[in-house]
Amino acid sequence: MVVVALLLFAGNAAQPVAVVDAPPPEPTATAEPTGLPVLAATEIAPPAAPPSIPTAALTDTPLPTDTPLPAPTDTPTSEPTVATTATPTPEPTATAIVAATASEAGTLLASDDFSGASGWADAAGNGWSVGYANGSYRITAVPGIGQIWSYRTVGTGAPLYSVGADVTVQNGSAGLMVNFLDAQNYVSFLIDPAAGTYELGVWQGGVFVALQSGQSTAIDADTANRLVARVNGTALRLFINDQLLLDTTLEALPPIDRYGFVATAGAAAGAALFDNLEIRTLE
Repeated sequence: MVVVALLLFAGNAAQPVAVVDAPPPEPTATAEPTGLPVLAATEIAPPAAPPSIPTAALTDTPLPTDTPLPAPTDTPTSEPTVATTATPTPEPTATAIVAATASEAGTLLASDDFSGASGWADAAGNGWSVGYANGSYRITAVPGIGQIWSYRTVGTGAPLYSVGADVTVQNGSAGLMVNFLDAQNYVSFLIDPAAGTYELGVWQGGVFVALQSGQSTAIDADTANRLVARVNGTALRLFINDQLLLDTTLEALPPIDRYGFVATAGAAAGAALFDNLEIRTLE
């Protein structure tokens, strides 16, 4: 049993607000037993103040596409005797293409539909809250309070995993945390569906650095967006609605098997819902 104090960080002050003492959840989807531990304890805390998501347009990373092979052309001799037929090189099968680009293709290690308490933090403070809400996990924040987050440990002992969740942003920005070291050191991937923007950034020693940001047509402004992060050591692949957005390498922080949810307010109070969490292998 793990007991973790939950902290709210405001400037340089830290105030304990709750204590979690809960076992990891069981998978809610059928999966072959792997013998691996799954989710561990939860912790929440925002660092100082989040940056606003830039709206400058950047070109999305395109998905690989198949290039049709040219039609074979036979060049007859001056006195052809037997017609020749060129044999075209076979194109990759659909299965091979899916296996190479699918955002969630690995073995299911753990899942959560948030239909009941499963060990995530359920707490509130001055201007923020995290907890279960009508079959989803909800984070709220008022303007100026910074990023509010809740994290878990995968339990594999190595930073090799895929994390995916449905994210509905009611106002502001929200998304996934990956490579979470502590309250001052982690990687965040946020989307603002109303603006159609995204931002990948790293907090290092409490200082934020934007790594990639821009606009993407993969973001749906009218419904939940499926966000997936595939973490392979320092390599990170990010998907929105099964479309590859970024394929990059993170060298700023030591890789670790912790992930979480994160949200921040916009000009008005923000709220985000998270659902259908799945942790998978990279296979």
